[in-house]
Amino acid sequence: MALKTIPADDVTPEERERFLREAQICAGLYHPNLLRVHDSGEADGILYQAMDLLACQYPSWKPPAISASWISAWSKLASA
Repeated sequence: MALKTIPADDVTPEERERFLREAQICAGLYHPNLLRVHDSGEADGILYQAMDLLACQYPSWKPPAISASWISAWSKLASA
C-alpha cells in the first residue's frame, strides 16, 4: 500500500476538493495499467489517498534508450 499525502493547511479549499474528487474518481476505475485507489480522506490534518504500491526494482531500472530521430522530432515540435 502507498499513501499520497498533502498537509490540509497547505491547500486552498478548491485544491482540497480536487484532491478528494481525484481519489473518488480513481477509486471507480479499473485497468491493469492503473494503480487502484482504495481509500481517501483526511486524518490529523493530512489529506491522503491510499493506493496500490507499484513494485519497482529501482537499482536495476534504466531509462529507455532515446534515438536521435526521436530527439529531432521532439525538437522540431517544441520549436514550432
